[in-house]
Amino acid sequence: MKAIWAARALLGSSLLGRRPSSAPPRARDRAAPPRSIQRCARATRLAVARRAAGERRGSRAQQRRIAASRRRIAASRRRVGASPSGPFGGSSRA
Repeated sequence: MKAIWAARALLGSSLLGRRPSSAPPRARDRAAPPRSIQRCARATRLAVARRAAGERRGSRAQQRRIAASRRRIAASRRRVGASPSGPFGGSSRA
């Protein structure tokens, strides 16, 4: 639900000064439909939760590769001194 409001806020109110539902058709075409945004957000949240719970995807070999790359990334972050914030690292070189 929150995602829909975020999308609405981004598209509508600031540009139009009135309810996004009454937006001119062109603006509505350009905007991504809130439902897809919501679906995407839910999928990401689920994936994050699963990873936190320790479930992993892929074959053993793949998991080994993934784990290795994660370790490498973590090591480089420690070197740079960045905080591990999100998938894109907390620094200029993630």
